Amino acid sequence: MSDAAASQTSHAVLDPDRPWIVNEEELPSRMNWLDTLFNPTGKSPKLHFTRAWTVLFFTGLFAWVGFGFIISILGIAGADTSGVSVFHGYFVAVVLAITSICSYVIHTRRLNHARKFSLWSTIVLLPLIAATLLFLGGMIGKAAEYDKLYQERAEFLEDPAAWREARLEEQRVQQAEAEKARQEAEAAKEDGEGAGENKRQRGGQGRGGQSGWNQGPTADNPLPSKESFIVRPNLGSFNSIIVGLNALIMIWSLLWVARTPNFGTFAATAGGIERTSTSVPKTPWMPWKQWFFSLHGRIRRLQFWLGTLVVVIASIPITITLAVLGFSFQDALENANQTGETGPLLMSFFIGLVANLPLQWVSFSIAVKRFHDLGRSGRWALYFFIAQIAFSIVLVLSHAITANPSSIHILIGLISIFLALAYIIYLGFFPSDPGDNEYGAGPRHGPASPDGRTTTGSRSESSLYA
Repeated sequence: MSDAAASQTSHAVLDPDRPWIVNEEELPSRMNWLDTLFNPTGKSPKLHFTRAWTVLFFTGLFAWVGFGFIISILGIAGADTSGVSVFHGYFVAVVLAITSICSYVIHTRRLNHARKFSLWSTIVLLPLIAATLLFLGGMIGKAAEYDKLYQERAEFLEDPAAWREARLEEQRVQQAEAEKARQEAEAAKEDGEGAGENKRQRGGQGRGGQSGWNQGPTADNPLPSKESFIVRPNLGSFNSIIVGLNALIMIWSLLWVARTPNFGTFAATAGGIERTSTSVPKTPWMPWKQWFFSLHGRIRRLQFWLGTLVVVIASIPITITLAVLGFSFQDALENANQTGETGPLLMSFFIGLVANLPLQWVSFSIAVKRFHDLGRSGRWALYFFIAQIAFSIVLVLSHAITANPSSIHILIGLISIFLALAYIIYLGFFPSDPGDNEYGAGPRHGPASPDGRTTTGSRSESSLYA
């Protein structure tokens, strides 16, 4: 290498821990967090955008999943979590609204820096807008229902006997209409008018047979608070809509916005030095089979978080399927708290554990490779998973054995929460081990072999989780 080339390369290495940075404005030390999160008129390079996006994503994830997990552990341990659960719903809504607005800001700044049409960033506001409109519409409908219930309550308090008689008369009329619909359906079937008409009549019968006045709160009972009747039911829909739509927008953010080159071109220069001639070659991402199932190699923080996101999304249909089949762990836990029946609780727990085994393996393999990237043995991932499963089994069995869990169960739950937080913080936020180590080549160094393993600095591993 010539002296001029060596001089260019030495000047290009601005951060020894991040040798791929060749532009001073991308240095983490140059990042102003207040501007990045709250000033949409500025510009942010790729690294600053990725850091801000990661913070916002995991703020929302902790508010929704992390806080919910803590509440679930405390509920299994026997603590009364009704008040905390209400607070959790409002807390998640506020966090999701704030992170959505901040996400719009960082997307605008990233597109400004990349010289792209910045109005594309309004895409990240669509979930918040849609959820807000549906939330307001739902509140208007529930407010009308509450007003009607309030009037019926006033009528009941004025003359309870007359009110009950009027409700009984309404029920008789509905039953008569349902009987008439049934007879018409049978007559239509006998006359050969078709199965389609018969199904429509039966559908009408089912709707007519439902008595609207006895669903939910009734006028002969004290009225619930307006907050619990109007606001709280719509809060869950608000949160779910934002999370569901954001899961799709995340793909766009990570695959396009975060990867759009600075200044809008790959031929950008920094300090008169061509980036293409001085940047360190990037290691191609390993094949998805090795990423999700192998216990060899190293992965960086972004790959760890993306893999975790895939596991979370894949667990949703499994949870829904178990609930449809009658094996919802949450429902079984509530039933056990109310009736003391623990058989369904144990059945739901172990069926859920078996159903999620493939996803548990994916999480384990991702954790092993992330530990490797930090220069640690993958056995640490094994120790963590064994501890978490053991704590879960102890909590469920103790809940099944005794109706009044003691403080030791709460202590076990808190230890489990602490381990989970330490695990997420260490694997998700600690930087990679610079350079090569015994598990593979360092981040963004060296080529990859066809099977996805780096060809420099790797070793032949005899142990599955070494």
